[in-house]
Amino acid sequence: MGGALIILLAHLAEIRAAFSVILKDAFTGQAVAGGSLGVLIQRGIARGTFSNESGMGTAPIAQAAARPGDPVLQGTVAMFGTFIDTIVVCSMTALVIVISGQYITAESGVALTMSAFDQELPGSAWLVTFGTVFFTGTRILGWGYSSERCLEFLVGTGAIRPFRLVRVAVVVIGAVATGGVIWTIAEILNGLMVLPNLIGLVLLSGTVFRLTRAYDFNATERSASASRSAASPSTDAPPPAP
Repeated sequence: MGGALIILLAHLAEIRAAFSVILKDAFTGQAVAGGSLGVLIQRGIARGTFSNESGMGTAPIAQAAARPGDPVLQGTVAMFGTFIDTIVVCSMTALVIVISGQYITAESGVALTMSAFDQELPGSAWLVTFGTVFFTGTRILGWGYSSERCLEFLVGTGAIRPFRLVRVAVVVIGAVATGGVIWTIAEILNGLMVLPNLIGLVLLSGTVFRLTRAYDFNATERSASASRSAASPSTDAPPPAP
């Protein structure tokens, strides 16, 4: 994100034109040259789940482990994370790719991002490499934790150890398999996760609205401010006696 910010600051005058290219080509013949507009929208939604996991039901598992266990506050924090992931980080990356002109090449995925960053900020490809490794590692750990909690809820703790062995084997297979196959399998599994979760969201929407309307966000802010004040040393206290 820091590298993208540096590149965008150096090309401030080109950002507006980059946005124009994105919006124009999204609904023109150039965008649908490889397929219908519906297919492109489907691919965009499928890829979007990898950046923010919206609608998949995995984020609440991690949020439920946080302290304090305030459902409204944790839900608000989770929504802010989606904004940062997609609106900020993904938009900045897309702008860098368009500004660099690399989007018209045959490259895609991480290779495209690395080429764009390295062209506009020589030597910055290693930043993309580090970010990809970090993202992949944390995703493996995070989804593993979520899967174990779901499995524990369904069948108990006895199935966790065998599941870990299977998960390690799947990670190895995913590292050597072709990208197209992995994307297809991942999209199918993500769709299977989204469908029941969206049904649950519809059924619980009334509860969500009721709790949100009744929640006192100002009281939460006052409590946080009081905690910070109590933790910081007071400058008005009298000096100790000699």
